[in-house]
Amino acid sequence: MAGVDTQLPLLTEVFRPYLIENLKFSTIMADMVSFLDGSVGAVELFGIMTKEREEGAPAAMDAFLDLLEKKSIPGSYSRFINALRNMEDEKVKHIADWIEGINLDMDTIEEQKHIVRAFAPKLKDVETGLLIPHLQCLGRQDVELLRADVQNKGDCYAAITLMLTITTKQPGWFTELVNALRAVERHELADLLDPPEDHISEILPPNIEEDPAEVCQETDAPQELQTNAEIKPQDNPQDIPQDNPQNNPQEPEEIEEIELREYQKELAQPAIEGHNTVVVAPAGSGKTVVGVFIANDHLNREKGASNGKPKKVAFLVNKVPLVKQQQDQFKKYMPSSKVIGVSGEMGSMTMEVKELLKDRDVIVMTAQILVNALNNTDSNQQRLDISDFSMIIMDECHRCQKGDPYNVIMSKYRDMKIDSPDKSRPQIVGLTAGLGVGQAQSSYKAESHILMICGNMDVHKISIVEKNLEELNEHVNIPTEETILVARHHDDKFAEVVNSIMAKIEMIIMESEGWKRLQKLDRNELKCPNTRATQPYEQWVVKVKDTSAKVLTDNDMRRVIVACTNHLREYNNALFINHAARPKDGLTYLQKFFENENDKLDTFTETEKQLHNFFTAVEEQLQVIVEDPANCNPLLEKLGSTMKDAYNLKPDSCGILFTTTRSSTEALKAWIEESEDLKHLNPGILIGGGGSGGMTQSQQVDLLNMFKEKKHKLIVATSVAEEGIDIQACNLVFRYNYFSNTIGRIQARGRNRAAFGRFFLIASTDSGLGDLEQMNKIREGMMNTATRAIKALEEKDFLEKIAKYQRTDKAERRMREKGKMERKKEHCDVEIELTCLQCGLVACSNSDIRKIKNAHHAVVSDTMAGRYKKVPNPKKSKRINDMEFLEKVVCIKCGAEWGCMLKYCGHFFPVLTIKAFIVNYGQGKPIGKYKQWSLVPFSVQDFSIEDDIEKQINKESGGSEV
Repeated sequence: MAGVDTQLPLLTEVFRPYLIENLKFSTIMADMVSFLDGSVGAVELFGIMTKEREEGAPAAMDAFLDLLEKKSIPGSYSRFINALRNMEDEKVKHIADWIEGINLDMDTIEEQKHIVRAFAPKLKDVETGLLIPHLQCLGRQDVELLRADVQNKGDCYAAITLMLTITTKQPGWFTELVNALRAVERHELADLLDPPEDHISEILPPNIEEDPAEVCQETDAPQELQTNAEIKPQDNPQDIPQDNPQNNPQEPEEIEEIELREYQKELAQPAIEGHNTVVVAPAGSGKTVVGVFIANDHLNREKGASNGKPKKVAFLVNKVPLVKQQQDQFKKYMPSSKVIGVSGEMGSMTMEVKELLKDRDVIVMTAQILVNALNNTDSNQQRLDISDFSMIIMDECHRCQKGDPYNVIMSKYRDMKIDSPDKSRPQIVGLTAGLGVGQAQSSYKAESHILMICGNMDVHKISIVEKNLEELNEHVNIPTEETILVARHHDDKFAEVVNSIMAKIEMIIMESEGWKRLQKLDRNELKCPNTRATQPYEQWVVKVKDTSAKVLTDNDMRRVIVACTNHLREYNNALFINHAARPKDGLTYLQKFFENENDKLDTFTETEKQLHNFFTAVEEQLQVIVEDPANCNPLLEKLGSTMKDAYNLKPDSCGILFTTTRSSTEALKAWIEESEDLKHLNPGILIGGGGSGGMTQSQQVDLLNMFKEKKHKLIVATSVAEEGIDIQACNLVFRYNYFSNTIGRIQARGRNRAAFGRFFLIASTDSGLGDLEQMNKIREGMMNTATRAIKALEEKDFLEKIAKYQRTDKAERRMREKGKMERKKEHCDVEIELTCLQCGLVACSNSDIRKIKNAHHAVVSDTMAGRYKKVPNPKKSKRINDMEFLEKVVCIKCGAEWGCMLKYCGHFFPVLTIKAFIVNYGQGKPIGKYKQWSLVPFSVQDFSIEDDIEKQINKESGGSEV
């Protein structure tokens, strides 16, 4: 609901007892006052401070949480978390990390909210350790984690972990919990969950005194009540038990009837008829509603799935924020008890898709979640099969190519079609604004690209609007487009200084013994480009680094080149930022890099000291340059004047500013906030969740909510904002030296959904983006023509082309897989070492590594003891379900970052990133350097709770330490 912070109940309900027990209001007051100014009176805040002095910290924190709950100001949750992170006390910071690690979706956790609410008054007194033996639904891993929490963090912390863990278990957990409470004589808590007939009113929250079916409703939260379904404890434990006479059926939630426009009916028709279909329609035309209609029609048809199983729909998205958004679309039109959203930020639920299918008709999830479930090898869980679904809908389906998760899923589907033609397969529906044409420069290539996408999806029909074009055009707003090219500043003093340093570093590389060895290989591709601050230059830097890792066996030779290329890449990034924003922002970026380098000073070689001195020698000179107003950026000034004019023309406008890198989003935000003409826009940043420094789902949702409330009138975003995310209020889109492919251009333009919108490209004349933009316009026309041409093919010809492509694709995939297996087989009995990319120190061997949850590669032996050290992680620790990621792990010899520490099942393991290492045979003979663990030429054993934890316990009891 507008004006409500949907994540705030995590603080005011779920974690309230722990916050009351462990936090003082006075420690976070300074960070919260400026945020609350204007919404909360000074008298109220002073009263809470007085309460802390007179009644104690718990009473004050309880009152403050009541205040936050009452006001429900958008952004409260994020500001509270940031306030915790700003504290010096590490324990307080840990609270923030813990809450963020849980990262629950407040629209789908009624079970957890109810249980924790019931336990809240006595949570700190619950002895979790006594309950554990009575809970057979918990796995060994859960038990280890909970016992470790009891020992290290106390009963209150462990009790919350238990409540949030147990609700994800198989049916029967509710009864086990109630019986466990009675077994340890905690009858009052058992009665709260399973009340006797004469105590039903005790579980009702304040101000709800009538119908027990309204127990979980909150005035500012969406209703999520079950209809037309058996009410089970595992679905909604807050409901009154079935055998209670007062347990009347819940009132039905308000469900809207889907009313499609005529063009939407036209788009849906092929899928309604049962064909595998890709729906192609412009952004803003309501494709998601079409997808919901198709799914609803599929589920409501009397005939069951052809394999005899009940009908189930998977709605797949490619970005985490879209899970909640598309889930809400389904809940508008069908009972919310039949819909659930699952993403990688929802903990253990990601591994239980098979179990969720029992009680849900529609699962909205990221494609990677389904890939993980299909590949799951956990013997304790049932294997999910693609035939468990009767329909799969893929949002932004143009991504179904190469190694994308969509194509991984569909490769299993296509193989089933070829290998087991009689086996039932789900119906496939794709939704997209355009299928793209790749790098096609001819109609034939454009059609080939679209046929490839259709072949990957096994599409039988392409659905586009033909009969109702006039109505479509009435409902889709097309913004006016403007391209503005600006000449770059020729007297760029910041770039002159940075370029001079880069030239010196290049000379060190060229004069090194390692470079001379590389040159003997006659590698023409290692020739240095003439122009820095370009993508070709960055690619050259990476290629030199990777080639030295693969070829040079001498550690000292390689270390010189690796150190030089690391510095060149940072200087190149600084030039990118200088060209995009201000010299000031480029200098700030470099200063942050060298602050981190200062931690490694005691491990520096002579070359590394020289590289460090290059910067310190010119830092003051650069500081003078950035403070001189004459050293401005004409491209940035043009962006500023364009934005100013656009907002002056229509002051209530909201816009998106697209930029290429995460670092440039920070720089542009800082520039806007310091501009007198633009600071009123109060810009927010929207970036992806991948890698270090990414945004969590809750942070992204908070940002978009504030944008819709116009608290932010501008979002500075990377490409994450291009596809799918519903930003209805936007009527201005600025692309700042920003380029993407044909589909990216269409998607970026589609973010502009308001009437009379404007779509800008602002770029430097020497960037070539003006020509590329024109090429994309041409390719967009080619795409539309090719799509219509393929749709017009005779069905027989179309299906023959698809089948031919699929057979060829399967043969190629089998050949690649065979080669991969042969490489792994070649090294299966060979001891392989991982050595530090930078200095060559041996870290561990392949036999020391185990794969945790098919994703994290941990060293489980004591081989690495003494070869690494732990340093604080500026990105803070992160907890995901039963895994907690802690300090950084760095090389003891050179300080290169190797990975991080992982706390798992109560024990600590170094988790490695393969990019930091060279894979070697013994005696330093290199096999290669790899960007992903999936590419290494050896197999990694799965982590075993029984074997590996037992070894760890024995090792720790013997006095050794990882």
